[in-house]
Amino acid sequence: MVFLNMENFIIRLYRFEKDNPRTLVGLVEKPGKERRIGFTTMDELWEILNSSIGEKMGEDRDHCNSKAGGSKPGGR
Repeated sequence: MVFLNMENFIIRLYRFEKDNPRTLVGLVEKPGKERRIGFTTMDELWEILNSSIGEKMGEDRDHCNSKAGGSKPGGR
């Protein structure tokens, strides 16, 4: 029997181009965690969601964080 692990995320979209839906800016967070991961393209969002974010929320994701302010103010 195969069991799938389901995770919940909050995805905040702040900006996108109407004529180019692959270009969007936002944050991903996991409920109950203080860490937020920023993204600037649909491909980055997909990478974040497919990379077992539950395990990655504590790790440094510099390529995403530097683009869209990947953590809460105050260094959390």
